[in-house]
Amino acid sequence: MNIEYLGLCENGLVRKVNQDAVLLKINEYAGLFVVADGMGGHSNGEIASKMIIQSMEMWWNQFSEEKYQCDFKQMICSIQSSLEEVNKVIFHTYNQGSVCGSTLLVLLLYKNRYAVIHAGDSRAYLLKSDFRCITVDDVWENQPGLRAEDRNNKAHPNYGHLTNALGIFEKLKVSIQAGQLCQDMLFLLCSDGLYKMCDEKKIEDSMQHILNNDSMQLKARELKDVVYANGARDNISMVMVKLNGMRSNH
Repeated sequence: MNIEYLGLCENGLVRKVNQDAVLLKINEYAGLFVVADGMGGHSNGEIASKMIIQSMEMWWNQFSEEKYQCDFKQMICSIQSSLEEVNKVIFHTYNQGSVCGSTLLVLLLYKNRYAVIHAGDSRAYLLKSDFRCITVDDVWENQPGLRAEDRNNKAHPNYGHLTNALGIFEKLKVSIQAGQLCQDMLFLLCSDGLYKMCDEKKIEDSMQHILNNDSMQLKARELKDVVYANGARDNISMVMVKLNGMRSNH
């Protein structure tokens, strides 16, 4: 694939253990990119995130388009099945008297298609003709049925609390976004350690500069510098993936 990409995964300034993990894989016709953020403050969060990465790396090592008859939906279903197995192991092995889990963000590219598989509050941003976040945080205030005054009350004790992640329920719940790839698209996958410590306008500006052929490494470093200047209170993970020369009829 004609793409440019990078990954970053660091402790930050406060946490002694990095509970984040990332994966970046690519071949001539496909790519797989993963961000997993082990639930901070809970037991074995780093184990959960690493288990996700190990599962996805194993899936990638066994991947071929012939195995799935070049069927993109079959590929997505296979990834889901692998993640469901990890979810069961984490839930039954590590959720005994304490909570263990990880957010989940998987970007699969295959020829002219993409899919984002998501659980938790790690985010996927996409810049093409416009800039948008293509995931919805699985947090308390985004639950259906809440009154507007509660949804917008940042002082509420449940505000920002995760309502979904891999490993915390016996059955894995994910959301999936899929679409067509075209040239000059840029994805940013990140844990909350990035977007909670960096203004979203700065993220958009940096991504726009990258699409305008500024250095991806330079702009990623600038984003990281903003996070550290603001205290870097959590682990920081980001994965950038830029599509170059893609054709919609590929």
